[in-house]
Amino acid sequence: MATLTLDVIKRFAPDNKSLKSAQEVADPRKWKVLGSDPDGTLWGEYSGSSTYSIYVSASSPSSRSGCSCPSRKRPCKHVLGLMLLEVGGHPIPAKKLPDYFVDEVNSASYESTWE
Repeated sequence: MATLTLDVIKRFAPDNKSLKSAQEVADPRKWKVLGSDPDGTLWGEYSGSSTYSIYVSASSPSSRSGCSCPSRKRPCKHVLGLMLLEVGGHPIPAKKLPDYFVDEVNSASYESTWE
């Protein structure tokens, strides 16, 4: 099982521009709700120019992540931003991942590996 670290996030990012954009997204004031499912899935609802639902498995080296944004980059800045919140020590409350999150972002989900 991989531990989520800044180095892991850097390897997971598609490019440096995405990582830089993710740093702006990793502002807790921009998140309507955040949660950490008992299985290790981080999830949240981000409010920027639009509102997006995001989830990422932060406890598994083979991660399933998704976002309802239209970005073609995978992972997008929202997924990376959520991960940055976690490694930055922002408290993310223990909450079950809502079923509608998975349904909502299913078409935008992707599989990736950070090992």
